[in-house]
Amino acid sequence: MALAIRVNVLDTYVFEERTDLIDHPCVQCLDVWETHERQKERRTRIVNIYNRARVAGGRYAIDRINLGQLINGRTILAGDFNARSPLWDSWVEGCHNAGVTEDLIDRHGLTVNNDNQPTRYGRKSRSVIDLTLSTPSLGALQSWGIDEDRATPSDHAVIVFSWEPLYSQPVEQEKGTTTSWDIDKLCANEARLEKARDH
Repeated sequence: MALAIRVNVLDTYVFEERTDLIDHPCVQCLDVWETHERQKERRTRIVNIYNRARVAGGRYAIDRINLGQLINGRTILAGDFNARSPLWDSWVEGCHNAGVTEDLIDRHGLTVNNDNQPTRYGRKSRSVIDLTLSTPSLGALQSWGIDEDRATPSDHAVIVFSWEPLYSQPVEQEKGTTTSWDIDKLCANEARLEKARDH
């Protein structure tokens, strides 16, 4: 799984990869700072997760990662959770590898932003295993959806989401550009998946 950021916001936001908080092949942590007059004003943390199966001990990746240490203020947890539950997936009966994810949602009061659109298509099935979760301090995301116009070599869908910008009206920047925010995330990246599987 991979995060992708629109090119036209690179001069408006500050992006900090937080390898000091997590250094794991299945988790990426990115702090996104909204700025005004070149000063950092508000942080939103994005934690990109690939809940890889069959890690050491025969379990899943997030069974062995303390995601709670990354959840701080405005945080979005997004990625391939490899978990199915009727709480977010109407295509499934019963739960499959969902206990840790359900507990994470309950413990931190997370909002599931998915709208029941399938995020992965198998040969004879569809499922919602790519989740976008947000903390109470952030609330529900401004928008969330599947981008069906972007083809990938993966059987996972491209998900696009955005949150309410810090200022309701665009803020004029020194060079005359205006702020706008939209983040494309989870554009399936086979190379990253293969790299994570090899670790």
